[in-house]
Amino acid sequence: MKKVITLLSLPIAIFLISLALHDHLLMESTHFAHVMVSVKITGLFLAFYLTFLLIILKPFVGSQLYTFGLLNTSSLFPELIYILYSVFSPDFITPSARDKMVYLYILNRIFFLLAIYLVSFKERIRAFLLTVLTSLLSILFSFWIVLYYEHLPELHLHTADLLSLRNTIELFLFFAFLLIAYYIHRKKSFGEEKSPYISYGLYLHAMYSPFVIFYTEFYDGLIVVATTMAYIGKFLIKWGVFKVGLLDIAVRIFKDAWNIANYFRNAKPVRIDNIFYIPLGEYLNNHYFIEDITVYSTKHKEPIAYIFGNLTHPFPEINLDIVINTLKAYSQKEMILQHMCFYMEGNYIMVIRLKRSVSDPISKLHLMNVQNLLLNFLLVYIRSEELLEQKSRELERLYLLLEASEYVLEAQNNIDTFSKQVIDRIDYILKADGSIFFMWNKNTDLVEKLVFSDIFLKNFSDYNYRNLVEYVLKAKDNFGKLKECIYSKFEYENYVVCLITCKKEGDFNEGEFLFLKSVGNQLFHVVKLMKVIEDLKREKEKVIFLTEYDSLTLTLNRSSILKRLKSLLLHYNKNGNLVSLILAELYNLDSINSMYGYMAGNMLIKHVANLLKKHLEHRSLLGRYSGDEFLIILPNTTKEEAFYIAEKLKSLIEESPIFIQNSVIRAAIKQVVATLPEDGTDVDDVLSTMEWIIKNSKEFAKGTVVKIQDKDQEEYKKAKAFERAIFESIHNLEVYPYLQEIVSVKDGTLLGYEVLMRLKVGDKLLPASEFIAFAEKHGYLGKLDLELVRKTIQSIKGDVLLFFNLSPLDINREHVNALITLVNGKRVVFELTEREAVLNMVELIELIKRMKEKGIMFAIDDLGSGFSSFLYLKHIPCDFIKIDGEFVKSILNSDVDRLFVESVVKIAKAIGVKTIAEFVENEEILKVLREIGVDYAQGYYIGKPAPIEEKIKYSE
Repeated sequence: MKKVITLLSLPIAIFLISLALHDHLLMESTHFAHVMVSVKITGLFLAFYLTFLLIILKPFVGSQLYTFGLLNTSSLFPELIYILYSVFSPDFITPSARDKMVYLYILNRIFFLLAIYLVSFKERIRAFLLTVLTSLLSILFSFWIVLYYEHLPELHLHTADLLSLRNTIELFLFFAFLLIAYYIHRKKSFGEEKSPYISYGLYLHAMYSPFVIFYTEFYDGLIVVATTMAYIGKFLIKWGVFKVGLLDIAVRIFKDAWNIANYFRNAKPVRIDNIFYIPLGEYLNNHYFIEDITVYSTKHKEPIAYIFGNLTHPFPEINLDIVINTLKAYSQKEMILQHMCFYMEGNYIMVIRLKRSVSDPISKLHLMNVQNLLLNFLLVYIRSEELLEQKSRELERLYLLLEASEYVLEAQNNIDTFSKQVIDRIDYILKADGSIFFMWNKNTDLVEKLVFSDIFLKNFSDYNYRNLVEYVLKAKDNFGKLKECIYSKFEYENYVVCLITCKKEGDFNEGEFLFLKSVGNQLFHVVKLMKVIEDLKREKEKVIFLTEYDSLTLTLNRSSILKRLKSLLLHYNKNGNLVSLILAELYNLDSINSMYGYMAGNMLIKHVANLLKKHLEHRSLLGRYSGDEFLIILPNTTKEEAFYIAEKLKSLIEESPIFIQNSVIRAAIKQVVATLPEDGTDVDDVLSTMEWIIKNSKEFAKGTVVKIQDKDQEEYKKAKAFERAIFESIHNLEVYPYLQEIVSVKDGTLLGYEVLMRLKVGDKLLPASEFIAFAEKHGYLGKLDLELVRKTIQSIKGDVLLFFNLSPLDINREHVNALITLVNGKRVVFELTEREAVLNMVELIELIKRMKEKGIMFAIDDLGSGFSSFLYLKHIPCDFIKIDGEFVKSILNSDVDRLFVESVVKIAKAIGVKTIAEFVENEEILKVLREIGVDYAQGYYIGKPAPIEEKIKYSE
């Protein structure tokens, strides 16, 4: 501060001393003229020299001083004319000439002031255009003053009049120069080093005005002192620009460059928390504008290095995104903002905190060199670390490829487990933010397997991965890069297997991409093998399921439930525990199938199965025992407990209706409860007894629950023995023909016999009603029919008609051929029931026509017992119609039955078919039939069925 006060006081002291010695400073005209010319010429030379250097040294002085140099040329023209006029004008010393020179010098100072003002206060100006404009104005005004100064107001006065025109101008220039000098000093408009010299030079230039204001004599020495002080000010400006602003900085930069090389040679970076700390000690402490340096990664926006002096400082708080975007927007590498410098190179940005602003080009150039040197020095360490890390990653990648086989063993052929292990490892090695593995089924257009790595779910919790999957599937290349991901995909058969790895920021390099391709290729082959094994397992499971479970109800099938039961009994018998069984049969399932169709029946079965599964305890076992039966196994359950459970199931099913074809159907079940080993030790016998009870017991009704009892087992054994006897008789074809007469209603003459089948079982002959269903079930009915025809034809002689029942189940070409061979011209009538005729209409018509060609006749048996429609009589070429006995035996008491018989007779006569009435039990019925017009009669009144031998003997 003292230095500043001293410097400011010095011109004032010179002014006051000069003013005090004013009377002694008066000069002779010749001496005055020579001194003024010498001072002016020296000042002009300095001005020209300063301007010339500022213009030609633009790269070193900067755009601001270069602009000042251009604009200052306009101030040189008045001064040049002033010098030339002083040298070559003979009347230089005259008062009139003195006014002319004063005007020129004022013009010089005004244009000098204008140049300083423009470069100090205006940041962006068109320097060349303004230079041309101000220079033209300067030349124009200078010549106008020289030629027409007589017309200007007088400026040169012999007395100090403060209110004169010149003094007013000088006062204005004085304050203008002072204000600009103060502004430059305060704002450091020309930099830290140059601004003090330039502002002080302007201050000296401003002090010219007080001297001029107080001069009184024509040859006053004050003018010489003032002019000298003004030119000293210009010299200081030159000194500040060139000596301080260029030469001193250049020397300092040279020394700094030498010092930084020595400091870098001895610097030892230390890495702490992934940040390199580089202490440069006294170098940065003594550096004239660098405070410290922080290097950031543009990928991760985090510091990677810090260069400091003896003391560390907190990292600068800056928004790197804004800085990076600004540099990219202006296509620049470097940017200086106040006391902060930013330098970006590749994937790094260097932030330099400055002790003072850096404005001159030499300092900026040196700053750039320091930046490059520091960054290159730092990259040596970073890249060495990266090289080590890269080699480490390559080893890890090789290790991952070797680990893959271990993962396969650990995964136990599970694709999800294996792929999860691999993609987690990939994320770790590639420093990725997450990976996805998926398998796409091209047949179903669905993702069959989708696996995320652990960090993918963490980093991309809201990420729409479906768009990514769709893009990769549509991509033509099997390997590729996206905005933030790389992928590898393979196709085989109807599958697409894909591996995707993502990063939120930054790109994958070529080595990482090739690594993913390699891992993806190996992953594909392992997954392909695993997929084959998985498919085989799935098919095996399907086979096991189909062999063990019922496909409709998804419960155990018959063989599986029996296997589980026997295994359970083997274990429980050792411990003496009880096992109860419930055999449940759906009530009237056949009726449901008939009325609503088999689909409805299946729906009902599934409905009941689901109810049973839902309400049985988890330790219970449920299986579909047959088409309409379920078997329930209840371990550790007594018979009473099982009975209670059966009652609950019965109520549950009855209270849970099902809607089928807009109808409400309430299911019901019949149940038999048994307990092992109480009710027997042989599982097959117990189950057979339970099944027999459900099918044959007269106690059963809708929704009944019955416990198995000893008498049930006895009855079952008898029934089974009887069935075995029937089976043996059927198998041995022990059938015997019984005959029943068919006679004319008019005169009682014999038409023929209906041949009835009897089966010899032991010492009994069973009627067809007791064994026909059994024979039909086991496929023996056709053979029994043939045997009956054979034995009857062998025994009957003569021309009598023989009526045989023909089962529709045996109507096929092979059976018909056998019948034609056996008949061999005999008079035979085959009876077909109306129901059977309807169900086999097309085939019956074809077979009847063929057999009628062989002389065989046909009858529709029991007309009226089935579908009572007379339309079928039109299509079946029959010879007889047998009227169902239910209508005949009640014909005396029922007008409806009589009307029906009369209708059949009328139609039969109309189409030329004979009628036979069955169940004729007395003379009254026969008399009514005769009145109606029935042709033939058959019944106990006519003749009871008897063995063929008796009938033959009687007829003879």
